[in-house]
Amino acid sequence: MSEKFDFKKFNEQLVKGPERFGYNDLTNDILSSYLNQAKYLDENGVVKYHIDFTNEESRLKNISTDISNKIQYHLNKRHYGMDHSQITEINSIRDPNGKSISESIREMYFPGTSATNLEKVLKDESSKIDTKLILGLANSSLQNYDQIITSQLLNDKIGTDVEKAKTGIRTLNESYDLLKKEKLEKQIKDGQLKDLLGMYGKLLEGARNKD
Repeated sequence: MSEKFDFKKFNEQLVKGPERFGYNDLTNDILSSYLNQAKYLDENGVVKYHIDFTNEESRLKNISTDISNKIQYHLNKRHYGMDHSQITEINSIRDPNGKSISESIREMYFPGTSATNLEKVLKDESSKIDTKLILGLANSSLQNYDQIITSQLLNDKIGTDVEKAKTGIRTLNESYDLLKKEKLEKQIKDGQLKDLLGMYGKLLEGARNKD
């Protein structure tokens, strides 16, 4: 028999994931990295923002480094809630290639966000770097982050238990009135775990849109 578990509370935590893990805060952090380097005063003293960063290697490096550092800060402080001594400790531990634990964690949740890699990405778009591009970068990174977090939470609470997955889906669907019961039951009746978890994720997205 499946272990009893409060799926209603668990699902509420999943739905509140973006708020719980500070997605909006990180998005603003990433955007500010660009705005701080793009801001300038024109000849009339009016505040404007650079878009063309061609031959602006120094600015691009500053933007890339700041974004990478802010993602690292997000994981250290918002995600894990570490204090200064804990951050210092994980930064001091390095693998045989010289990479710190904190860097490895960042690459796990936010692949390709080292300062060096971000600089390459921005150089390829240097003729037009605007808020749309930066927000696109942020959203893409956060989408990957959310998928990993959600997958970790589902694996932790459900594991390989198909019936628990179905119970979680039913509870989520009932709480947020997402699909007709008959349609839902037909879809999950003979579902394999992989398919059920995929459906869980889609229903979760729908619940967030309704919340």
